[in-house]
Amino acid sequence: MISPDSPIETAKEDKLGREPFVRSLATALARFSGTDSFVLGIHGKWGTGKSSLLNLLVEQIEKDNKNLQETEQIHVMRFNPWNFSDQHQLIFQFLRQFRAHLKQNRKEFKDFINSIDQYADALAPPLELLPFGKVFSSGVKVGLKGAQKAFGTAKDVDGLFAEIAKQAKILKRRTVVLIDDIDRLTAAETRQLFQLVKLTARFPYVIYVLAFDRRAVAQALKEAGVESGDEYLEKIVQVSFDIPPMGEARLTGFITDSIATFVNTYRPLPFDWTRFTNLFHAGLRRWFRSLRDVRRFVNGLEFGFGLVADELNGVDFIAIEAIRLFHPTAFSAIRENKDLFAGHVDTFLEHEGSEKFESAVNQALEQVGTIPEGLKDVLIELFPKLAYAYGRTTYGHQWETAWEKEYRIASKRYFDAYFALTLPDTEVSRREVTTFIESSASQVQLESILTEWAKSGKLKNAVESLRYRKSEIPHSNLATVFAALVTAGELASERGVIFAGELPEYWTVRWAIFDILDLIPPDFKVDLVKRTFSQSASLKTIINVIALIEQSKNENKERYSEFQNQDISEIKNIIVHKIRELAKDPAAFAAHSALPMMLGIWKNWGGSDAEIKPIIGAITNTDAALLEFLDKFITQTHSSAGRAIKTTNRLQMKPLSDWVHPADLAYRIKQIEETNLSVSQRQVLAFVRSELERFEKKKMTPEQFDENRFLES
Repeated sequence: MISPDSPIETAKEDKLGREPFVRSLATALARFSGTDSFVLGIHGKWGTGKSSLLNLLVEQIEKDNKNLQETEQIHVMRFNPWNFSDQHQLIFQFLRQFRAHLKQNRKEFKDFINSIDQYADALAPPLELLPFGKVFSSGVKVGLKGAQKAFGTAKDVDGLFAEIAKQAKILKRRTVVLIDDIDRLTAAETRQLFQLVKLTARFPYVIYVLAFDRRAVAQALKEAGVESGDEYLEKIVQVSFDIPPMGEARLTGFITDSIATFVNTYRPLPFDWTRFTNLFHAGLRRWFRSLRDVRRFVNGLEFGFGLVADELNGVDFIAIEAIRLFHPTAFSAIRENKDLFAGHVDTFLEHEGSEKFESAVNQALEQVGTIPEGLKDVLIELFPKLAYAYGRTTYGHQWETAWEKEYRIASKRYFDAYFALTLPDTEVSRREVTTFIESSASQVQLESILTEWAKSGKLKNAVESLRYRKSEIPHSNLATVFAALVTAGELASERGVIFAGELPEYWTVRWAIFDILDLIPPDFKVDLVKRTFSQSASLKTIINVIALIEQSKNENKERYSEFQNQDISEIKNIIVHKIRELAKDPAAFAAHSALPMMLGIWKNWGGSDAEIKPIIGAITNTDAALLEFLDKFITQTHSSAGRAIKTTNRLQMKPLSDWVHPADLAYRIKQIEETNLSVSQRQVLAFVRSELERFEKKKMTPEQFDENRFLES
């Protein structure tokens, strides 16, 4: 419920303690015994509650009138000068409104009203200059000839005013005219309004209450030709009051109460009140100067959270919204420099040095000029990476994992969403992860969700979010989630440049598999793995999982101690059986992306050359089939030089030589004609030829050749 920036209407809405001041003001107006017109000014800057105070004054006057005789009551008339840009319009419309005010339920005002009509006629310009036509909406009909005769005749105007003053003193009808937002008028309109109050409508028993920013109005009068705006105001306004200042404690309470109400309504997750308090006192508090600031701020929050309510860190969203509202230049600088503000202090940044980083940050913030008080502290709290620039404190990669888990703006994963107010296409919403958890009793549904995530490029981020929320998965559904993730292991991409911080999807899925496995009670783990692997077609994943379990046991005897050697052997036999079954379909076997791994596992976990080599012969019996086979043994390695990443293709000579002798392979490769090959097949052929030539020149064993190339890189 976005609230407009509108004034309050009743004392029940008063949260700033203005009611005592309003009561005193209403009492003073009621006790005023003078007959001449009186002008009272209420001063305050924009957003300090002038309009709200006038509304409270009207309410208080109406309440006090109930205890007064009719002749003692105060009658309130509001006049809005905004709609009238011409001086004659301003005067005529005021008189028209004053006439209507007098007419309400009082027959004895008939002569007074007629005098007002004549006074309006006398002050009116020729009708062809007015926008109202020949008949005014007030019902006052003025003939063109009569209006032109009266227009500009000072004697008639003065006489009519004297007659009005005489009748007003007899009637003793006390009227308070409220005029608000004078400081929003143009310079010319401001001067016209004060001329109205000073010269044209200063009737007896009429009190004007004018609400305006004194400094702004004085400046406007000066621009309109008045030599001294302050002196001009002193001549017109008899008594002035400044709106009572809002106490610091009261404003602070109003800000925190408003945010608490907002948080309780929208429930942004997560929300750390301790961290919010630190940010609030670090700088946010001093940016709020008025109630209007608070309303504008809460409206911005409400709009933003209406789009990404429970997808981002609530504390960070409040802070970045405050920066957007109060320091828009800094907000733009942050948004345009993601690499400077988001993320952790990596090896490259440390190598370049904190001074260079500080210089880059200062350059990005240069457009802000002098950094406002508190802004730097807020920025460091939001983006801990900046502590390296200003305090030489280092936050490494483990911190970014923590920020990502909390949906912080400091995380590169979520940084952009704070500015776009929507999640990236590759990001997964909390609702989607919740749906996955709620569906965790069904392996079919889970695999369907995981497949869709893989197709849309969300798998990595989705599984990472699932890891953060693994404690929400019912224990009875852990086995189902484990099996679904094993299936997803085969869907996950292996692309990624580790040196650049781009981890492959399959790493994330593998970590999630072990996260879930660790939640399974020890007595059930072995049976779960055996059962899942027996039913799974994800050969690459199950090979990797059992290999890591065995490796962990070898490195730490306490780790996975429930897996006895016999259990691991049985699981390996399950996998070898699956490989044998797959090999019965040579085409499917040859096309499998993990072919080199499966061949090695088959041989090491129970196969023999006599069993496997005939299959190798069958799946490499043509030139095209051989090139497809060789392509599976080409891998990529990555090396870094500064921030530049170099990618190099490698032919795995040792695994390949287990099945094809290098000399035999070189001979066969030389015989292949390129004429009927596709572009990709020609590329494989050229690369393998080059690698075999290097192997022959090096005069090394396949093992030495592979190891030497890694040393060279």
